[in-house]
Amino acid sequence: MNRITYSACLMFMALWSSIGCASAQTPSPSAVVDDADVHQITRVDASLDRNSVYVEKAHIEMTVLNARGIALASKVSVTTLNNEKFEILDAYTRKRDGSIVQVNPGDIVSQHGSVAGAVSQPDISIREIVFPNVDVGDTTIIDETLTEAKHFFPNEYSAFEIFPPQSPSVVMDYIYHLKAPATLTIQHAERNFAFTEMPAGDQIERSWSAHFRLPQSGQVGTVALLDHVPYFGFTTFKSYSQIGEFYFAGVKKRLVVTPQVQTLADQITKGIVDRRAQATALFDWVSRNIRYDAIYFGAGRFIPNDVETILSRRFGDCKDHALLLAALLRAKGISSEQVLVNGQSRLGDLPKAPFLQAFNHVMLYVPSLDAYADPTAPWSAFGELPSIDADQPIIRVSDSGALFTRSPVGDENQNVLVLNTRIKLSKDGVRSGETRASATGNFAYVERRFVALADNAGQQAVLAALAKKLGFPGALSMSAPSPTDHGEPYVVATSWRAEHMPSIIASGWRPPDAFNVLFASKNVFVGSQATKRFSSGCFPGRIEQNVSTTLPQDVVPVSLPAPIEGHTDDFSYSRSWSFSDGALQVKTRASSSVRSRICSAKQIGALFRMLNAFQDRYNPLIDFRLAQSSVRPSKIAFVDPLVFDYDGWRVDLSRARGAEPDRRMIAAVDRQLDIVEQSGLKPKILQFMRNVKIWADPAE
Repeated sequence: MNRITYSACLMFMALWSSIGCASAQTPSPSAVVDDADVHQITRVDASLDRNSVYVEKAHIEMTVLNARGIALASKVSVTTLNNEKFEILDAYTRKRDGSIVQVNPGDIVSQHGSVAGAVSQPDISIREIVFPNVDVGDTTIIDETLTEAKHFFPNEYSAFEIFPPQSPSVVMDYIYHLKAPATLTIQHAERNFAFTEMPAGDQIERSWSAHFRLPQSGQVGTVALLDHVPYFGFTTFKSYSQIGEFYFAGVKKRLVVTPQVQTLADQITKGIVDRRAQATALFDWVSRNIRYDAIYFGAGRFIPNDVETILSRRFGDCKDHALLLAALLRAKGISSEQVLVNGQSRLGDLPKAPFLQAFNHVMLYVPSLDAYADPTAPWSAFGELPSIDADQPIIRVSDSGALFTRSPVGDENQNVLVLNTRIKLSKDGVRSGETRASATGNFAYVERRFVALADNAGQQAVLAALAKKLGFPGALSMSAPSPTDHGEPYVVATSWRAEHMPSIIASGWRPPDAFNVLFASKNVFVGSQATKRFSSGCFPGRIEQNVSTTLPQDVVPVSLPAPIEGHTDDFSYSRSWSFSDGALQVKTRASSSVRSRICSAKQIGALFRMLNAFQDRYNPLIDFRLAQSSVRPSKIAFVDPLVFDYDGWRVDLSRARGAEPDRRMIAAVDRQLDIVEQSGLKPKILQFMRNVKIWADPAE
């Protein structure tokens, strides 16, 4: 499954098609979908015998409907494992006039093994097929056969195909036939596929068929894909628990406490008596000292290396991390369970049919401490799961057996972020501030990840990018513990300083949220990509954000915004403004009490309606003026109220009498003079200007 990649869009399709069918007639572009890029026809004949030997023959056609589709159909990559025998029977371009242009054998490039980032796969083969002379109206065609006789889990087979969102527009006609002995128990699941099943002698023939348009990127959410996109599959596994038991059979023989493991466990926990503290110390050591590097070869895709190999290499994949931590825990008399989970996608509820492809990651559970731990997540703490691991279908397995369940969701008290920001504005145009972020749970994970990024990419470069995004000018700095410090709360302190900033009396000012990678944004609990049309990832937690701004002496806000507050069944948000002792205070509170890591479109819609209700009042521009106490003692009025001295400025508005009410004219001049006073002019220039009499005459 998932062996073909159309390089133009990284679209993964199964290499299933049928050779027993006549070649499909190429439809005219207008007969499919007017704005589609490609029409794909995939036909497969497959068989599975009583020993679970799998054989397939496939025929795939891709008809180019417009210029965008040329890149998609003209190059195909096929990836197979070393336990699969694959052969390309034919590959050619069928021109619109019916003529055939064969693929030159030299245009089929083979690559053995793959290295990408921290993952090395020496047991895969990649074949790239470049089709010749492809134009609009042409069809590229590939016929292939594949046999898989040896499985990593003996005598069991699981096939699952999902059609995820992608950018090019593809209309799909998909037919898959499977023959298998009637005595072989097969479970199946599908969405948007028609399924039929009928006996044929001592065989059962099963068929899946569908006509659909591949969902476009942006047309479905990023989570709960199984609720939105087409898929189908079949499996000989009896249950998800059986998958866990098969996995643990390979782990059990390697889960041993060697003398080296015992010595290391004793050294790490020296002087520590508390069981949870011991487990935490062992977790910290593994996550800090065993780097993530995966070398997948054959059964190594499903079975970890032995503990001695892991310790000598000081690297490994998730299986290796989980095995080593389990061995170290066992050395201290602490039992654990292996946990299978999907660590890349939040698929939602799994089909009842047990598919091996639902799991691609391993972590640990410690029953005596009721604690989960993912040692391959270097920024998570013992007992706290990264967001992607939380509220996921999992299989927990140990000597006691296997249990298909879910990982915990957590609650709002486990994920807490407290932000305290202090800002100082001076009359000479200098602005400076500092933010102290105190985080636990998922918030601490994100903070540690940001600090790690700054350590690796350079603190100033990372801070400059963050400051540009959030609108913080000037010199920047940050201090924080090591990102591998799992103590909580995890505290990050940042600061900034800028000069020659405009007067807030002249331009007004919006107090910032916080100079931090996280702050009380309106969608902080659901992510920036959330829309009210689809499900979205979410999590429980709460944020307390306080921003205190010390204003220049004698400067006060003209007025304060009205407080905002909103609630739904799952979310709440509030913000209030106050002013006292020369400081403007902005307090923001945000919380999420969701009980799932997937929020429905209904929940997201309710959140957005709440936020939209105060959209324009979330962070309004605040106007400022000089305080009355600093103005009135220096305002000297003469016999005529429109002739006065205002803080050294001589003003005569008598010639404008009657143009507007006296109070309005006086207030307008007061405000304009406040702006001049706060504009940062040099003292000598300001003194010269005060000697110039201000007067008004509407007639001139």
